[in-house]
Amino acid sequence: MRPDAFVMFQRLIVPAFVFLSLSAASARAQGTVVCVPGTGGVINCPCSNNGGPGAGCNNSLNTGGAALTATGVNSLSNDSVQLNCTGIGTSGVNCNGNNTNIISQLWEGANPVSGGVVYGDGVMCTTAPFYLLTAQVTQAGVFHFPVPGTTGLSQAAISAGDVLAAGQTRWYYVIYRDSCPSFCTPSLRQKSNSYQITWTP
Repeated sequence: MRPDAFVMFQRLIVPAFVFLSLSAASARAQGTVVCVPGTGGVINCPCSNNGGPGAGCNNSLNTGGAALTATGVNSLSNDSVQLNCTGIGTSGVNCNGNNTNIISQLWEGANPVSGGVVYGDGVMCTTAPFYLLTAQVTQAGVFHFPVPGTTGLSQAAISAGDVLAAGQTRWYYVIYRDSCPSFCTPSLRQKSNSYQITWTP
């Protein structure tokens, strides 16, 4: 390749590389996976049922626990955050089934609880006020909010009564029913890890 041709190649490729790098960075929500039992100072699950990396406590279906992550931009004026939770499931009321289509709820907590507290078969790391943002039936153990292709996590919180402002931190998590009565505690409540987001202007 002639030197002048190489220079032209650089002029074409470098801006494209920068653009792709910036696009990839903007796809990642500026948040943190938190409230993972047994790690980072968080208590263990109530029945030694710790889940997998980045997940909540394990459930009776042994999925490794529900794992909540996020993508998108955490800006109140340009919110594109998409929460995604996988690993939701139960072995059912007879404890020998396989149910991954479960009514699940997305909650927002306004204050952290250092170290967490036992919550049913899981661990809770936030305290009141709480805001219920949505409820839906999972599909094959997967929960998305907002619906893929739409936006509005911050607007859902505002509509629920939390008047968000730039600089405020919130904690998001999914709660579901693990209906096997002999698994872990007598409670049928289970939850994912939490995802911490600090909202920007």
